[in-house]
Amino acid sequence: MLQLFRAVMVSTVLAIMPLFSVYAQLNEGGEPLSFQLEKSFNLSQIPVERMQSVDMEALRAEDRLNDYKPATPFRFGKNLEVNINPHNSGVWDEVKEGYRIWRVGIQSPGARSINLLFDDYK
Repeated sequence: MLQLFRAVMVSTVLAIMPLFSVYAQLNEGGEPLSFQLEKSFNLSQIPVERMQSVDMEALRAEDRLNDYKPATPFRFGKNLEVNINPHNSGVWDEVKEGYRIWRVGIQSPGARSINLLFDDYK
């Protein structure tokens, strides 16, 4: 009887699932202006901000101690506080009348990924 109940529940869930659509972002169509004009840009001319190196062995040693502490989340990455903004770094390109794009490269030797958090975004 329990197996029949489970089979009915699984079948019901599988039948209902296609009815739900979940979107994390509204899609308005189109393409960012920078993507449309990318062929006209010389990427070698973009200034690159180089991040300080991170001592991976020291982080691994910390993780070996902290990973087993109760209620301590696993480390996702190492925060590096910087002050990179359109006034002190990067380059502005005027792509057409009234439209400018600010671009800056970020390099972090040895990093497996780079994630950016913005304090002030307009």
